[in-house]
Amino acid sequence: IRPATVADAHAILYAALDDKSWSRSEPVPTAGRVVWITGLSGTGKSTLGRAVAAAMRTKGRQVALLDGDELRAVIAGKVGHTEEERRELAFRYGSICRFLSSEGVDVVCATMSLFHACQEWNRKNIPGYIEVYLKVSLPKLVVRDPKGLYGRALRGEISNVAGVDLSYEEPLAPDLMIDNDIDREEMTPLVEHILALVERKR
Repeated sequence: IRPATVADAHAILYAALDDKSWSRSEPVPTAGRVVWITGLSGTGKSTLGRAVAAAMRTKGRQVALLDGDELRAVIAGKVGHTEEERRELAFRYGSICRFLSSEGVDVVCATMSLFHACQEWNRKNIPGYIEVYLKVSLPKLVVRDPKGLYGRALRGEISNVAGVDLSYEEPLAPDLMIDNDIDREEMTPLVEHILALVERKR
């Protein structure tokens, strides 16, 4: 056993992104669970993701929290926001989740990634995959608009905003669909529901 080097980390990451197998000499650990929280910008994905990850950690699980905005900053490079580029990133996110879960780590991934092909790939390739869809109506999102994206898009100041000038694909069969139009002060019931889904997948 030796400490991992930067080169090791790069090799692991590139293997995950390129859909290659990562060889190992020790026994394969029990796969972790992947909670994939998806929805349009401003639906509350990051807030729910943090709450779910914190609750899973209190149960003694090793959990990786992947937030779409932070993950994009780390791995996207020059990848932009067109539909094609968003699809590319969505598959990268799925590959990273699969790799981490194969190492026995539970993953909570809060990402827009609203593409049927990506969701289908996740279900086929990630054991213990749990899809949570946060659904919020566009009028409510425009009112909330924490990043100012919808207002700017509606005024024609920016483009490629999902839900305004960029189409998106609602999940066809999420494990849990949450109508998040209401302003919630308490996340506990939702978190407990998701934890119950995780336990049923073990």
